Amino acid sequence: MNNRIKLAEDRFNRKFTRIFGGDSGNNPCWEWTAGKFTDGYGCFHFEGKEIGAHRVAWMLHNGPIPEDRMVCHTCDNPGCVNPSHLFLGTATDNNHDRDRKGRGHKHSREHYQRIQKLSAAARVENNRGR
Repeated sequence: MNNRIKLAEDRFNRKFTRIFGGDSGNNPCWEWTAGKFTDGYGCFHFEGKEIGAHRVAWMLHNGPIPEDRMVCHTCDNPGCVNPSHLFLGTATDNNHDRDRKGRGHKHSREHYQRIQKLSAAARVENNRGR
């Protein structure tokens, strides 16, 4: 691993908190605690660009993302950067995953409430560590 990537990984690892509980059991979401895009996905400056933190998580743990693939979440939490909650797929794969889980184009109120609780818990946990 070159030094530039190692520095990015060190920066990245300081910007999330593991959130136990909920649906994740012993494999928690790693909730992004730094900046986020308006859609709830983490934002990370990497190689001169602002990109989704979940995409950086994938690249740091699994390597490059093919151009015809996107990084999808098994946990349906856009703020999660746990590599074991991520998978590569096409837009069609992501849409099928969404439909299979009954999410439709808009998340349910319960889904948003669960994500808000995870984000709030991450902020509390992150503030304890300071």
